[in-house]
Amino acid sequence: IDIDNFKDINDKYGHLFGDIVLTEFGCTLKDVFRDSDVTGRIGGDEFMVFMKDIDGLDIVRRKVQELSDVFVGNLSGRDGMRDKPLIGHSVGISIFPRDGADFETLYKKADQALYSVKESGKKSCLIYDEHEAGIVNEAEITNARTEFDFPEINQRQRSFKDNMCEYILKMFYTAKDYNETIRLALGIVCRYYRTSR
Repeated sequence: IDIDNFKDINDKYGHLFGDIVLTEFGCTLKDVFRDSDVTGRIGGDEFMVFMKDIDGLDIVRRKVQELSDVFVGNLSGRDGMRDKPLIGHSVGISIFPRDGADFETLYKKADQALYSVKESGKKSCLIYDEHEAGIVNEAEITNARTEFDFPEINQRQRSFKDNMCEYILKMFYTAKDYNETIRLALGIVCRYYRTSR
């Protein structure tokens, strides 16, 4: 799963806003998919979901659509976000054992499907299909535009939880509207700890 036009968002609105987008998207992924599914950020603005023990593609289609619906619902009309852009996401899917028997093969085929989505206008979901010249357009994600996601976490950085105070202080340091920043900071903390204001 790739967030569309994320570099433009970072360039125009700043890395702190980009971090909020990544954090919100990561939390939404975790909320939408089943406890038995493995979700995570694999770098930059790319995320991955591993769903096991599925009975067919219907559950995959439902979860992809639910991800879009929930992400949009979490962000639309949020205080202080009305002037920010909507952010879409694109999805590439591969299926075990049809498309491969190991992680590397499945990852490459899902990645091929993802980049086909990106080349054909984004905001869609494609399932890899070797018989259809590599890719078949499975479904456009309706309402797949939204605002938010996960902070940059790698081996040299602390986790978002460990870095939350510093992150929020940076938000205030760069803030033009403190009331908006307070609402955003409360939203981040409440979302992370799964509480309400």
